[in-house]
Order: sequence, then C-alpha cells, then structure tokens
Amino acid sequence: MSSVTVHDGVLRIELTVPERVLSLHGANIEIPLTEIRGARIVRDIFGQLRGMRMPGAGLPGLLAIGTWRGMSDGRTFHDFALIHHSGPGVIVTTSGHYERLLLGTGEPEKLVAQLGNAG
Repeated sequence: MSSVTVHDGVLRIELTVPERVLSLHGANIEIPLTEIRGARIVRDIFGQLRGMRMPGAGLPGLLAIGTWRGMSDGRTFHDFALIHHSGPGVIVTTSGHYERLLLGTGEPEKLVAQLGNAG
C-alpha cells in the first residue's frame, strides 16, 4: 500500500509498483501545501467518486486507483483516487492539476491532523 506523508511543505503520495500500473501514473504525486485548499474526512470514500475513470482501475466498492475526469458546474475536473477498500477516507481539495485527491485510509484523523499541522 502507498505511503502518504507530509514533509517539507509537500504532501507526498508514494505509489507502489502495482498502484502505478493500475493507475497508469508513472510517478509519485507531490502537492505543495500551498496548493491545498482543504481536507475533510468522509465516512464512505467510494461515495465521493465522480466522473469517469480515465485512466485507472476500478472495482465498485473494492478498488479505485487512478484519475477520474468529468464536468461539474460547466467546467472540467480531474480527481485522483487511491482507494483500496470501502470505508472512511480523506478528500484533499487542491488548486493544482488534480482538483481533489480521494484517499482511502483507516486513520483519516491522522492525515487531516498532519495536513493541519504542516502549514
């Protein structure tokens, strides 16, 4: 499973080799904290997926890894999902390439606290 860390002003998602293959994303994801507009905990991270998977892998309720694209309020969006199982997660809203990062985690409070304490 990937490693999600906050260090030196950057949210870093280190994708494993299988996650890189499934997401068709060749590199780790790094978001400067200055581009993070917010983070919130949700009880059902799968319920937050929107748009169509392009590219990536998905099995409803089991796995969602990759980019989801679509239109919302007349504009296009790109979200990156890293979800390995149903349950809680964190939605990180950014002003960068991805509008949102959807991160499935069993410890969402810990990640939100890291983001809040890093600024």
